[in-house]
Amino acid sequence: MQPGVSDRFARASFNLGVAAVTAIILFSMLDLISRTLGKPVSWVPEVSVYFFCFAICSSMPHVTRQGSQIAVSLLLEALSPEARRRYVPFVEGLSFLVCMVIAYLCAEICWKQFKAGTITVADLSIPKWVLSAMLTYAFLMSGVMHFVNAFSLRKHSTMFGKDFT
Repeated sequence: MQPGVSDRFARASFNLGVAAVTAIILFSMLDLISRTLGKPVSWVPEVSVYFFCFAICSSMPHVTRQGSQIAVSLLLEALSPEARRRYVPFVEGLSFLVCMVIAYLCAEICWKQFKAGTITVADLSIPKWVLSAMLTYAFLMSGVMHFVNAFSLRKHSTMFGKDFT
């Protein structure tokens, strides 16, 4: 079956996260080599933290689309397959609403930080709105993936490792 637009988008976003983790590894190797040569690179720890934040936020849509996020599924697992088929879309819809509210709040904070010109307190300072924008993206796109999952029969047929189609 051909992957849908949401699957391709989530995968592309995930690949950006993988690239960020790869960059962290390369920066760490650079730092290790430079320390060995007696010329440490001071910016590597801070840049690694920013890239780690980016990696997490860009991976969230893919993790959500795959249903691999942390979830308390005890109630859904206890339900019969027929009841689960009815309630999983409801839970996905509720998750969509929660993610949208969080994305809205993050966007609001992001805008306030942008207007105020707030920067991080570090040797390598960046505008705080950049970090808030990453969080806004993560929750907005995770919400979209919950919305897509709510209407995806393929997703519901394999959720929790049980086939109930």
